[in-house]
Amino acid sequence: MNLNLKKTQEREIVRVLLQCCVAEKSYNPFYGLLSEKLLSDINFRYTFKYALWDYLKTLERIDVA
Repeated sequence: MNLNLKKTQEREIVRVLLQCCVAEKSYNPFYGLLSEKLLSDINFRYTFKYALWDYLKTLERIDVA
């Protein structure tokens, strides 16, 4: 899938998609299908990987006391 996006636009799409997934109270298969389509592009694979790493880093800093 070729969307002719800039790198910053790719990152923003992935961030918004991750935020939508986290905000849902129950599983929404739309986000899974959309992610699957985006991950068919190698650039989006790397973008997803780094975005997930960044998100997990923020979870490590949360104090759940």
